[in-house]
Amino acid sequence: MTINTNSRKISYTGNGTVKEFSFPFKVFNASQVQVTSTINSVTSQLNYITDFLVTLDSNYTGTIVCTLPPAAGAVITIYRVVTSEQTLDLRYNETMPSQAVEDAFDKAHMLIQQNEEEISRCIKFPINETLNITEMQLPDSETRKGKYLAWNEAGAIEAQSSPSTYYNETKVYRDESQTLLNDIAIIYSDTDYIKSETLNIKSETEAVRDETETLKNQTSQLKDETQIIKNDTAVIKTETQAIRDSITSVQMTDVNNAIASHRNESVAVSHPEINTAIQNAVPTGTIIMFYGNYAPAGYLDTINATVSRTTFANLWAFAQAQNLIVAEGTKNWTNRNFNKFGDGDGSTTFSLPNFNGSFMRHYNTGDSVGQWLDQQILVHSHNYLLSADGSDAGNLSYAINNNDGKHYVTPTAATGGAENLPWTTIMRFCIKY
Repeated sequence: MTINTNSRKISYTGNGTVKEFSFPFKVFNASQVQVTSTINSVTSQLNYITDFLVTLDSNYTGTIVCTLPPAAGAVITIYRVVTSEQTLDLRYNETMPSQAVEDAFDKAHMLIQQNEEEISRCIKFPINETLNITEMQLPDSETRKGKYLAWNEAGAIEAQSSPSTYYNETKVYRDESQTLLNDIAIIYSDTDYIKSETLNIKSETEAVRDETETLKNQTSQLKDETQIIKNDTAVIKTETQAIRDSITSVQMTDVNNAIASHRNESVAVSHPEINTAIQNAVPTGTIIMFYGNYAPAGYLDTINATVSRTTFANLWAFAQAQNLIVAEGTKNWTNRNFNKFGDGDGSTTFSLPNFNGSFMRHYNTGDSVGQWLDQQILVHSHNYLLSADGSDAGNLSYAINNNDGKHYVTPTAATGGAENLPWTTIMRFCIKY
């Protein structure tokens, strides 16, 4: 190894991103590399392994890799520290260990550079002065306690507390006082600005106060109007309850007349509050028989139509709550569940029950709402007699004849329709949404 650099340290300024920093001076091993970080004039020693690692190249120089990128503005100083022990042992008549000797010389040169660098940071006397040892010796601790070090008339160090020792400190105070005066001038300027802003705020506050007074007056008016609305709402609620009590037997035109006569004024049944009250008087999911060609307002035909879950959110929520929904792909006549709600497209729609051509039956113990019952005839039997001469024994399905001296049972022609049906008037089944 050759020591071809005159410095044992190098410094970098961090930018918050870079973590790797190279050093041009040579070292024997990574333990000789020391690193400090200085931020705002405060210097901290970084720890090898914990805070940084060292990578050496074939020239004995290398790179440090910090665990975290140094902060922007931080001064990173990399330097070499060599201990002063001498470990080379040369023995008489043994082979000359040239590499070990060179390493010892290199270490000695490193120590010289280290001492030179440290001495360069020390206080020095001019080269033309010759000092004796007593001139540089510090007073004992009792003598220098609470005092300042100074040079006396002879140029020797001593502890002093005279005013002359405070000159530099006084100059510092004077500079600090000037700084304070400058700051006070800035404060005065800021105070003038604050005064101006305060006047503006006062003006704006007056405007806000006037607007607040206006709002108070408007709020008072709104309170009066709100009270009138509350009173009207109470009257409407009372009238709506009366409408609910009689709505099942009163036609819509009668509702208009009843409300008009009750309030002594003409009231259209389309009035929003009345319509809402009427709609809410009937629970969602209610099935009615309607004598008309289309469903009334607030109702849907039960004809398996697909509708929006959003538009008819109340009905969709009702179907979910009542557990009346089946998968759309399984809803058919074969599965006997076409009278249930279907889940539509699975996200935005659902299908209505299909009651086409079916009779309604009240819930009985053991039944479930929405259950489908197949058509059937109650179990029964017919009693009949056969006459000995083969004559008709009654109005039966079979007749007896006696052709050729033998008795035959011959079925009569089938009569009836496609289903068992009582006297029937067709109505439209509609569901409340």
